[in-house]
Amino acid sequence: MQTMKIIEYRTVTADTGASLDKNVNALLAQGFEPYGSPYLCENKADGVANTSQMAQAMVRNGLRENLDPQETLPQTSLAP
Repeated sequence: MQTMKIIEYRTVTADTGASLDKNVNALLAQGFEPYGSPYLCENKADGVANTSQMAQAMVRNGLRENLDPQETLPQTSLAP
């Protein structure tokens, strides 16, 4: 059985809308698709936002043969 799955995930960032458009378009040309809406990331120093970047999640879909329906994601841990 073949199943369409996300096979690659990337986050594109930029300082301006025009730069984000350019970066997203480059990945669109490689077969990626936007995943969700663009968002704003704030970089904080000493708890104060001093810069921000625009970001867009991008995914590439592909076929995976003989997908096990019980397949689980690898365990990850988040640093505090």
